[in-house]
Amino acid sequence: MLEVDYVADKYARVIELFRSVHDQLESWDDARFQKEEVSYKLAAVKKFAELLGKETFSDLLTRKSFDEILDRARKVGASSGLLYNSAPCPGTTRLGRLRRRRISSPRSSRR
Repeated sequence: MLEVDYVADKYARVIELFRSVHDQLESWDDARFQKEEVSYKLAAVKKFAELLGKETFSDLLTRKSFDEILDRARKVGASSGLLYNSAPCPGTTRLGRLRRRRISSPRSSRR
């Protein structure tokens, strides 16, 4: 039960933080919410699909084009703010360490 309680506490905290930022939100279709929280994420999903969709990613992986995969992931991250290179923000994923060197094989990416 401890895990369930922990998750419930975290969920309650997320709701509390969300409401503190979006206290005037009346529906998920609220224009301000769509502009600040939804539209740029949808654009990032679209860009990701264009640059690293399933077939493209599979092809790049088959050709061992690891640097190209990372470059494309960085392009998506740079355009959306969902990836970061240095100081993290909540909800982001760190790619900064990968930026400092090129990757020539899967083994080198595990360092």
